[in-house]
Amino acid sequence: MNLCKFEAGDDLAEMLYDTAKERVKGLKDLCNNVSNENLVDNKKLEHMERMLYEVGSRSHKMFADWLQEKAVNIKSTELVTNHRKRKRDVLDGDEGGSSQASQRSSM
Repeated sequence: MNLCKFEAGDDLAEMLYDTAKERVKGLKDLCNNVSNENLVDNKKLEHMERMLYEVGSRSHKMFADWLQEKAVNIKSTELVTNHRKRKRDVLDGDEGGSSQASQRSSM
């Protein structure tokens, strides 16, 4: 016994796809407004949508912090640091002006 009959199964699949797409768009918009977290009524969101919202808002906040260089974790490698030290030692150790000029032109 069928509770409801559909003429074409594609219509239902398209409707479900469009609904999910619109809800994800709404979640994305909510995540971009991280400063307005209190405005979100979590009771209206399903469990999976709440989890997506939390991850999305955290990711958006981390991205905004990265853009403003609040959490810069990029450091020079030991190889680059040692190269700079050697280069500085070579430049400081040379007393003659001609040897410094020749070193600069070779770099």
